[in-house]
Amino acid sequence: MSNKLLSSNKTTGPKVISLIQQMPSLITIKIKATSESFNETFFGNLDVISSRVDPTTRSILVQAKIKNNNYKIIPGMLINIEIIFNEKESIGVPEESIIQQGTRTVVYKVIEDKTVSLTEVKTGIRNFGKVEILSGLSAGDKIVTEGVSKIRDKAQIKLINK
Repeated sequence: MSNKLLSSNKTTGPKVISLIQQMPSLITIKIKATSESFNETFFGNLDVISSRVDPTTRSILVQAKIKNNNYKIIPGMLINIEIIFNEKESIGVPEESIIQQGTRTVVYKVIEDKTVSLTEVKTGIRNFGKVEILSGLSAGDKIVTEGVSKIRDKAQIKLINK
C-alpha cells in the first residue's frame, strides 16, 4: 500500500477502505494515563480505536500503548485516560495583559532599561485565561501583566517578579 492519501469525488468502495487503512500511520493520538492507586502519570499513544459505541455507557473500547518501564501498571488495572489533542507549543500571555486599541491588539513589552514599549501583537486561541501570541513577541520577552491601564508608552517601571 502506498503512503499517499487517495482523493476522489466518490468516497465509496475500495478507495475509502484504503484511506482508512492509511490514516493510523499518519495520525498519532497522545494520551496521559493516571491511576488512583499511585501518584504517577504515564504517557503513551492510542493504538486501536473500536468502531462501535456502547449504547448504554456511550463508551468506546480503545487499546493504548503506555510507557510502563517500572511495570507499575498491571493487566486488568483500572486507569484513567486523558486524550491529548490539538497540542501545540506557542507563546502565551495572560488575558489581562492584552489591550485592544481599535483594530490593533497591543501589549506593553519591557525593554532592558526598565521602560515599556507599546508592541503590536497578533493573537490566536484563547484558553483558560491565556492568549496565544502568533507574532510580535518572542520567547523570553517580558511584558506588563497587571496595571496595563495605568501606564503609558515609554514609561519607567519597577519590575516585580511573581
